Amino acid sequence: MDDQPICRLVSNGRNLFVPAHFHTYYLLGLLPMLIGYYYHALGSASEKCGMWGLSLLIGGSFYFLAMFFIAGSLQVPRRYSDYNAIPLKTVRAIGQDTATLGAIFAVLILVAVGLFLAAFIRKDRAANASAPH
Repeated sequence: MDDQPICRLVSNGRNLFVPAHFHTYYLLGLLPMLIGYYYHALGSASEKCGMWGLSLLIGGSFYFLAMFFIAGSLQVPRRYSDYNAIPLKTVRAIGQDTATLGAIFAVLILVAVGLFLAAFIRKDRAANASAPH
């Protein structure tokens, strides 16, 4: 890095800050609203499942997004299909490490979505079983 200020380097749009913002809007903005709407609209009675799902969703999303923001602030470029193509060894290592940790936290998000889907399916089956045939 030359003598450019860090704020100029971070805001140049060529690192992982850009997808970090897009993922933030969807993971912590749109997704909780959609899940909350359907959870309420379908009248799910499983509060315990909902709280676990919400906790995993928020926690997994926060740390998943933190990996994007950390990598972006440390100048990991965003338009590489393989981290081995990044010429700087340190930046390559940061990119690989944050991607690995991000993948682990993404699993928490998938588990949370699975919990919500299970609650929705369980509610739907209970409604169908009690409906007259």
